[in-house]
Amino acid sequence: MNILLVSNDADVRESVTANLLSAGMTAEPTLKNPDLFERLAAAAYRLVIVDFGLRTDHKMLAMIKNLREKQWGTPVMVLSERSETPAVINALAQGADAYVVKPYVPADLVARIRALLRRAVVQHHLDIEGGKLDVDHDHRRVFLGGTELALSQRESALLFLLLADPSVVCSRRQIRAAVYGQDNPVAESTIETLVHSLRKKLGAEAIETVRGNGYRFVTRH
Repeated sequence: MNILLVSNDADVRESVTANLLSAGMTAEPTLKNPDLFERLAAAAYRLVIVDFGLRTDHKMLAMIKNLREKQWGTPVMVLSERSETPAVINALAQGADAYVVKPYVPADLVARIRALLRRAVVQHHLDIEGGKLDVDHDHRRVFLGGTELALSQRESALLFLLLADPSVVCSRRQIRAAVYGQDNPVAESTIETLVHSLRKKLGAEAIETVRGNGYRFVTRH
């Protein structure tokens, strides 16, 4: 499902993960840490859930705003114990897509998550050189012109990274972290070979090389 749950509260991580699991979804729980910005920018998460706790987390809001300014399109849901209208408006204005007040009703939380995921899926029915590209995020399947593409695990990881926001150039560093692992010393030629392999399946013009920067996904307008 590729949902990231960000919280420093172990009880919140446990309860939200359990709520999602009971609804057939899984989450990747993590703590707030200095590497979070780079992690969010590099990985193709379908949804990020951020727990603010008792107070508005201004550092997290600044991070979300910064990512939005870089055309980062992943939906963000904020969990907070603050229910005042100014707090809600501020979070949404900084780039959050949904604001859920704690304590919440589990069924309501799941319904809101499903709504955000549906909204995100609609953005990934794209027209590319080879035809119409349909993306099934739940099952990590991709269809081109109605035919499912046989993608390797790394081809799939690269494609979903590029699809996270087609307007953004993905650097080789981001690709290395998302596809091979941050600490894996992968040569640039290996990344180029992977891109070439994916191009053969999508069409040569589906992935643009931005010289000196990286790669981005190309759609027809």
